[in-house]
Amino acid sequence: MLCMGSARRQAQLRRGWLAASAAVTVSLLLAGCNAFDPIGGIVTKSPTPTATASPSSTPTPTASATPSPEASKPYLVPCTTLLSAQQVYDYNPNFGQTDGYSAKSAGARAASAEHGTVCGWTNQTSGSTFEVAVATPNAAALATLRAEAKASGAPAAIAGNEAYYLPGAVGELRLFSASGRLVVIASDDFTSAQDAEELAATVLGNLE
Repeated sequence: MLCMGSARRQAQLRRGWLAASAAVTVSLLLAGCNAFDPIGGIVTKSPTPTATASPSSTPTPTASATPSPEASKPYLVPCTTLLSAQQVYDYNPNFGQTDGYSAKSAGARAASAEHGTVCGWTNQTSGSTFEVAVATPNAAALATLRAEAKASGAPAAIAGNEAYYLPGAVGELRLFSASGRLVVIASDDFTSAQDAEELAATVLGNLE
């Protein structure tokens, strides 16, 4: 009797297990994408996230470097290279070279700024001065100085070179040589280009 009862009990459990399995199968079919976890029950699958393509970055254009202007070449020589002591004496024996001279004319100051040589001589009697400046400015600086001379001065023909006389408290002859040099002859005694012509011709002869 115990064996028959036990067999009947096992048959009932088997039928119950089969019924439960059928129910689970139906649930899975109805759930579609759902899965069954035998421990926790039905597990709902989460949709797999899709990667979003990031917009491609556009390269930022780089500014091209502006070329630096060519530097002016220094022109540093002794004052006796521009005018010898004898040449100054022949011009006017009352003039002597001034040590530590500071440029007075705009052209001479520009020549100094462009790494040129500026020399001055003082009349021992009257105290008046004259100055000679020579420089080799770069193309941009030379063009600026020429434009200023054309705008403020009067053309002058000095030994076949382009020159301008700029009047003022210090009369200035600004000359542009064919070799690209800036030559300035200035004095508080000058009132015209003719006053500077003799000195200019002598200086140009020394520079050749």
